[in-house]
Amino acid sequence: MSGDPPCIVHSLAFVADFLSVSRRTVERLVASGELDSFKVRGRRLVPARSLYRYVDALLGPANWATPATRARRPPTRTTPPRPPVRETA
Repeated sequence: MSGDPPCIVHSLAFVADFLSVSRRTVERLVASGELDSFKVRGRRLVPARSLYRYVDALLGPANWATPATRARRPPTRTTPPRPPVRETA
């Protein structure tokens, strides 16, 4: 238990921003049981430990991007290259 992160909780809005998804998507993840949550006076909260485990399950712990690893990754092309322009005479 000493290696676990401290017991910190996040709002659904924070989790949605962290995962780059909508709040409704986070609500679906909670409803399906993929993310743990609990209520405090009507406010739904997600333990940080549950969020990290969810991301680990998606990516694996070795694939978390840190600023150092992001800088070393080659840029990826998001659009296909343009065909060469033919010159007409």
